[in-house]
Amino acid sequence: MSFDPSTVIDSPITLDDGIWRTGTGGYWSMLDKDSMAAFQGDLGSMSAQDVVRKHFPDLEDLIFSPRRTGGIGMLDIGPNDVVVDAGCMWGALTVPLARTGATVIGLDQTEHSLNLLRARLDEEGLDNAHLVQTDLNQITFEPNSIDVLILNGVMEWLAEGDIEAQKMWDTHAYDTDTKQKRSTPRDVQLRFLKTVCAALNPGGRLYLAIENRYDVANFFGARDPHTGQRGITILPRGLQNLLAQSLTGRSYRAWIYGEAQLVALLSDAGFKTATTHYVFPDYRYPDLILSKDGMRQFRPVRYLKAGRFVTKLYWYVLETVFYKVLKWGALAPSFVVIGRK
Repeated sequence: MSFDPSTVIDSPITLDDGIWRTGTGGYWSMLDKDSMAAFQGDLGSMSAQDVVRKHFPDLEDLIFSPRRTGGIGMLDIGPNDVVVDAGCMWGALTVPLARTGATVIGLDQTEHSLNLLRARLDEEGLDNAHLVQTDLNQITFEPNSIDVLILNGVMEWLAEGDIEAQKMWDTHAYDTDTKQKRSTPRDVQLRFLKTVCAALNPGGRLYLAIENRYDVANFFGARDPHTGQRGITILPRGLQNLLAQSLTGRSYRAWIYGEAQLVALLSDAGFKTATTHYVFPDYRYPDLILSKDGMRQFRPVRYLKAGRFVTKLYWYVLETVFYKVLKWGALAPSFVVIGRK
């Protein structure tokens, strides 16, 4: 499909080997750089899914599972929409979004991830998706040019520099030179959200999926999914940083939020409304996406992922008490927030 991303992206942009480039980039992946480089040679001679099965089979479900798209249906995307998937990585949402017939722009800073995604799109003949390598913190958009922007597990990483996520859990093994050291993570996130709000058409929608800082499990010692540190998310921001520095030697910058904080952040960014949905067991593989009234329909699902009977029982009781009986959606594992301009 003939489409020029410069009608959306207000930055110098050039097309090179099937990927548009703004001249900025970086690295964010669950894989280390050597592992990412290792599979590049198989692209073109193997299907994208076979490449994943060969090089990192433990991530196949994360990349290809249809469950990943559970919340996208709320957006009612049509073929006339322009949709931006910011931080698209390997295309878990980009590919399904392109299947709707909409014009889709996938943004990511990591070239190796975009190469795999480009192979997926080519295999399916989806010429309505356009890939752009860019740093989200440096990109600017044309005003009123986007109908839907997707931030799926991305906003919490905006204040970080280059990330090899596997290494973040290794004590003192990894440090990153953040690109906004003088700004708080909230300042960085707010700046990007303001950019998004200005870029959306009147009535345009932001789809924001993110973990809940006050997930009930965090009060019982669950690990922060971004750093692996137990109990850190529920601490005051200053203590979060002190704990992270003492445990890993690096600052805590992967900020997530409670419900009220998240709604306030979107309001400060200029969104007229922000509607929260509670997601179980998490936004990546949503089995339930419920409104506040919908919490009356809650049924335990998180316990199904546990292996041992004792662990299943623990999760079943926790879910039943806090979500089914008390209906405390504010303590849900994840949120999907729909912001409207």
